[in-house]
Amino acid sequence: LETQPHLWEKWRCIDCKLCQTCHQDGTKVRLALCDVCDRGYHISCLTPPLKNFPFRAFKCPECVRCSSCGTTDAPAWTR
Repeated sequence: LETQPHLWEKWRCIDCKLCQTCHQDGTKVRLALCDVCDRGYHISCLTPPLKNFPFRAFKCPECVRCSSCGTTDAPAWTR
């Protein structure tokens, strides 16, 4: 995030950050934070939902890209 000044105006501290899908905070269920853009998501709000909380190298649906075919469409990952 430090190297991406265009994201600074949208940055929120962890207490103010909301899930990008359900718009709820992370007080009851913690948020997975994207390593690229710092957006937060509950793992159950992702499509498909994650079974385990990612402890490192998490990229949100907006930032992830398949290294083989280049798709950015998360449902295509389950095929």
